[in-house]
Parts: sequence; C-alpha cells; structure tokens
Amino acid sequence: MPNALIIEELTGSQRKIELQGRALPFRKTEWKQHQRNTKTLYPGNPSAVFQILGTEFMPTTFTGIWRDRYLGADQAITLVAFMQALNDAGQELRVTWGANARRGILEEFFHGHDDIAKTAGDILWTAVFNWTGKDSDREVSFRTATFNSIDASEKVRGLASALLGIPLPESLNGLAEGILAVQDFMGDIEHAVSQVEKVIETATSLIMLPLETVQRAVTLLERVRGDALGIISTLATIPALSIAIVDDVKSLFDGEIWTRSIRGATGNLAIGSEKERDGFKEQADAEVKTIYITRGEDLRKVSLHFYGTADEWVRIADHNGLKFSNVPAGTKLKIPRIRQ
Repeated sequence: MPNALIIEELTGSQRKIELQGRALPFRKTEWKQHQRNTKTLYPGNPSAVFQILGTEFMPTTFTGIWRDRYLGADQAITLVAFMQALNDAGQELRVTWGANARRGILEEFFHGHDDIAKTAGDILWTAVFNWTGKDSDREVSFRTATFNSIDASEKVRGLASALLGIPLPESLNGLAEGILAVQDFMGDIEHAVSQVEKVIETATSLIMLPLETVQRAVTLLERVRGDALGIISTLATIPALSIAIVDDVKSLFDGEIWTRSIRGATGNLAIGSEKERDGFKEQADAEVKTIYITRGEDLRKVSLHFYGTADEWVRIADHNGLKFSNVPAGTKLKIPRIRQ
C-alpha cells in the first residue's frame, strides 16, 4: 500500500509492521542527505581541490500520536511495545514510505503524554532512524574487487621517498622558476601518496573492497603519475633558465647533478605508479566473486551484503566447505551466484 510506513527487520526475528491511516507519523518528515568531502588548499595555489567521499544519509525523525479510539483498544501501547522491541534488538531495518526507501537502525524511540494526549490511550511517540544508505531491489551485483594490492602503497611510497629525499643544492635556491614548479609537484606527490596509503589502509579493514575504493586508488595513482610527468616536463626548462641566471661553474654543475637525479627518480615513480594504477584498474574492471575476510566476520552479514538477505549464509558456507557462520580473518570466500 503506497500510503503506508513499512518497517521491516532484515536480520534477527525479521519482524514487519505497516503503519497506515491514523497510525502514520505527522507529515513533516525530512529525508536529508549530503555529499561528504574534504577541501584542500595547496600553498601558492588559489584554487581548492575537493576529495569526494560519497553520500551520507542523515537521520530521519518520525513523530506522531497513536490513539486507541482510532486504532482499537490497547493498540497504541501494542505499537509502543513493538517499536521498543525493534529498538532493543538493534537489527538492520528497511524503512519504506512512498518513494523513500532506506536501510538503517532504529536509533531512538521514546513515548509519553502531554496536553495533546488526553487519555492513557493517546500516546505521543518519536522514532529516530539512522541510515546506512538507500534501499534497492535491483539485482545483486558482484562488482566487488578482490583486494590483492596491500603492498601497493609501500611500493609507491618507496619510489616517492627516493624522489622527495633528493636535496636541492644551496647554490640553486631561488634561481629558477622551474625549480619552484618542481617543488610544487613534489608537494602534490607527497599529498597524493599519503592519500593512497589512507585508501589502502581503509580497504584492508573491510570485508571486501568496494569498487569506489578501487577507483579512488586509480585516481590517486594517476595523479602521482601525472605529477611525475609534470616534473620531467619542467626539468627540460631548468638548464636554460639556470644558465641565463647563473654564471658560476659550481651552480651549473650542481644544477646538472640535481636535474639528473630528479629525472631518474621521477621516471621510476612514473613507471611504478602507472604499474600499480593498472593493477587496480584490472581489479575494478573484473567481475570478481572472491572476497577476503580481513577480520572475524559472520556469514550472515556477508550474505546480506551480496544477496539482500541474511538467510543465504548457508549457501555460502556449503560452497566453501564451512560448518559455521563465523569465519576468522584471512579466510578466502567464493560467493556463488544465485541462478534465477
């Protein structure tokens, strides 16, 4: 029924209730969401860079009044007991009202009486739902990548450190705009590599690697590669600028040694970041049905993620020769496709 507020438990006892007519909450209900992001301003650059982190769905508060004279004898307190049971259980819920459908938990529920509630059978109530995201009935997708690039950040960090650790000779300080441009690129590389490390650190704490995480790593590694190529391009201008400004042999010699060192380390970084980027791309482009459990987990949660129901955990267990729903960290699981 389109005008019903439907609340369903997706796990646990899988209880369900439909609030209709006079049992519905007041109509002033907000379904808020916002885009999470971080804003970065680099020194000397007036333009900011945003890192998009994804949509967050803000909690929704329902408020209403249940009256026995409209719902039936003792129905108000029965509804209160039901909502309290949902709150106590703490199971994941699907909540649908019209075009709005979200998943989350019942974070708060409280009830009472005030001037509007004239009798014991009139109960004012408030329910606060905190959301994990929108609900969708679309076919379960297996586009979750197998994470096998845990050492990618170490490789890129090692190559970046070799570049960033090359000191600029004192004789070249402030001599050429090209040198300042190289230093700007180095600052951006340092930031991007740090972000790669954070992405991979986050990925290793997840049950499986979402495609969004893979794609974020691809973007960051491409940025490292682009900055490395930018340094190589800039280096081509430095000798001419240095000769035009500096006339002592030591400065020219120092500039040549520094340029060659930077060019070699930058070339290695460009090649290394491209290789790691392509490795992540292969994961993102593949339809993978294998996941790695990086912490102790219950197969019911895995089943809920892939199939939309916790009940298929037995299918996963049987497919992998497991007897119990709890699996330890380090377990590799194959997720069987349900044939329609």
